[in-house]
Amino acid sequence: MPAGISEEAKTQLYVTVVREGHVVMLNCEATATISEEAARKFLLDTMATLKLSPVAIDVQKLAEAIRKGATP
Repeated sequence: MPAGISEEAKTQLYVTVVREGHVVMLNCEATATISEEAARKFLLDTMATLKLSPVAIDVQKLAEAIRKGATP
């Protein structure tokens, strides 16, 4: 690991998926308390929940609704 990133991190793991022309990338770090296997399982389990939206999501509008306490 590069100096200054995290003293606890032993390694970083990545999972990348291409869906319908879009790239989704997640990363996680393995530490003394989180094994590489656990981090890998977390990434794969998280990516398995990926759901594509048939319409574009207006992130700004969504963020404003969340700040106002509205259910998106």
